[in-house]
Amino acid sequence: MKYTALLQKVVTRQPDAVVAEEVFRMATHGGARAIGLGDRLGLVRPGYLADLVVIDLRAPHLTPMHEPIAALVYGARGSDVRTVLVDGRIIVRDGAVTTLDEERVCREVGERAHRARATASLGG
Repeated sequence: MKYTALLQKVVTRQPDAVVAEEVFRMATHGGARAIGLGDRLGLVRPGYLADLVVIDLRAPHLTPMHEPIAALVYGARGSDVRTVLVDGRIIVRDGAVTTLDEERVCREVGERAHRARATASLGG
């Protein structure tokens, strides 16, 4: 979100080309509409799928917080995510993924990357 907002300011040379609230709307409901699901997700509303992200707003880089949406757009990081709920199921709890073994996935990705590098160097 941060780079979307900043790049628009650079390209247009307008400091208010796109404001934080607009970028946030683009990332949430706009993203849902882009994939054809704007009538089912992207908003916190009755009848919409319950996908929520809980962010720790006490991090030093998010304080002092004068405008929460601007803080999320410009300052929040992935490491600030505490909890993620997808369709009512907890996917991340206390910053850790609950639905897969992160250590195993990282190990497998490393092994596959090693094999890909080895294969690429054989052909070159």
